[in-house]
Amino acid sequence: MTFFWNKYWTFKSQNGSVIKELSIFFCISLIGVVLSLALIYLSLNQLNLSLLTGKTLSVALVFLWNFTANSTFNFKQR
Repeated sequence: MTFFWNKYWTFKSQNGSVIKELSIFFCISLIGVVLSLALIYLSLNQLNLSLLTGKTLSVALVFLWNFTANSTFNFKQR
């Protein structure tokens, strides 16, 4: 569902193979999950931040990662 919202609403992509874009989207999202877990781990164990602060930081940075990576690598205008 998120893929289709990004493809047709956020980036208004009309080109490219849906299977190829979905595969790239999945890889970018998977990297986002790993990045989120790493940021929460680091914020709790290395920076001694609260869980809420760590999650907030993680959400903000992973949002930027997902948007930037999808606009650069996946739904770029050709």
